[in-house]
Formats: sequence, structure tokens, C-alpha cells
Amino acid sequence: MATNFPGSLDSFTNPSASDAMDSVTVPHATQHANLNDAVEALESKVGVDGSAVTSSLDYQLNAIGTWINFTPTWSFTSGTINPNVATGRYMVVKELVIIQAMLRVNSVSGSGDLQLIVPSAAAMDATLTSFWSGGYGTTYDANTLVHTAVMPYHSGSNTIFNFRYHGGFICTSTSPITWANNDELFCTIIGEKP
Repeated sequence: MATNFPGSLDSFTNPSASDAMDSVTVPHATQHANLNDAVEALESKVGVDGSAVTSSLDYQLNAIGTWINFTPTWSFTSGTINPNVATGRYMVVKELVIIQAMLRVNSVSGSGDLQLIVPSAAAMDATLTSFWSGGYGTTYDANTLVHTAVMPYHSGSNTIFNFRYHGGFICTSTSPITWANNDELFCTIIGEKP
């Protein structure tokens, strides 16, 4: 019998002390072959140290809790942001996604909703678009030294987030601050994979 693992568990027949090496019911060679098949399937499932096979347990365990850096895309729905600094990172832990992103503005043009676009690997479930994403953020006005709390929410896309501030107002190029050189936004977003 070839191994059933990992699709299902094997059911081996254990030989007894009275079974001969050439037993018809428990053939010695077949016992070794079945055990070899099962061990090879088990090794494949577990993976070697530093495995690159994404289905192996070694790969999956090493990937848990690993921050992956990315360069976030910041923009307005009808304009652009020229960032001085734009950094980000994300982590996927089973079905949980955590994103951290930072923006320091050089200049802005246009109008519309402030948006953060993240890589597809950091996508979150956006089916409940009328609810806030789990997360928070802060804007910092370099001219007035004022901080304003902001909340990220799905724009309807798995990878695009808009921002609102107190009272549910949409963040734009002029609210809650008039974006200018060295103004900043920091955010952390927590959600579920799509």
C-alpha cells in the first residue's frame, strides 16, 4: 500500500512475533516499503530546515510573525502626494494581517480622499465596507505642531484604505490638516485576510 498521508492517516498492520519474513498476510518487504513511503511523506510535510516549500510546516512556522517591508503608495483620489518619506511593513499570521505605514509629505496636489495602497500580499477582507477597519492613525501638522487622530477604513478594495477623523469626516488635502512639507501620518491597521 502506498501511504495515504497527508491526505489521511495510514492504518498499518503490525506484525506479530510469530509472523514469518515471507508471511502472506504481513509481507516483510511490503512493511518496509509502506513505512518508507510514510516517512518520506512526513518529511515532505514537515520540510527541511529553511524550507522554501510554502506548504511545509518549517516554512509556515518561520513565516509566522515575520515583518515584511514595503513602500506604501499614498495619494488622493483626485490628486497626488509627493512623499519625502514613505515606509511600511506588514505581517500575516494565519488569517490575521497587520499593517504599519508612515508618510512624511514633501508636497501635495489635487483633492479627494486620502488613500493608502498596500501590496496584494497584505490584502484584507473588505466585504464589510461600511465598518471601520481595526486600526488607528495620527496626523502631525509640522507648522502648528498639532496631532489629530485618524481612522483607516476600506475604500471597497482589499488593498486600498481611506482615512477619516473625529466626527467621521473624510481626510483630504485640507482636512484635518492642510498638507504641506514635513507633515506626517502614522497608522496601524489590523484585519482579516480575504
